[in-house]
Amino acid sequence: ETEFASVHQARWPSEADFADLLPCGDDSIFEVAVEAIGAINKQRAQAGVSTAREIRDVQLEVKPAILPSLELVREDIRLASRAHNLGLVASEQLGESQVQVQNIQFVEL
Repeated sequence: ETEFASVHQARWPSEADFADLLPCGDDSIFEVAVEAIGAINKQRAQAGVSTAREIRDVQLEVKPAILPSLELVREDIRLASRAHNLGLVASEQLGESQVQVQNIQFVEL
């Protein structure tokens, strides 16, 4: 919350606004998060449901090497995909992809 009624009237963030954030030390974390959200949205498209439809539960299979990175952004992925629950399971069985949806359940309308 700020004193501004609109983001269009608020001041632009400065370096000082981000001073308390710790660097994650992993430059690939963004790409991994994008791949996870993309895998979820691919399942939405295959199921013929809107990206606005909430997800009750989604389980992602991930390569063990990226599991620590995904754990750091799990809550961001959960919120971006509108999922109530997001599980991550390490799997050596993935091919080219680093992330694959193992199971997804949408909220009933």
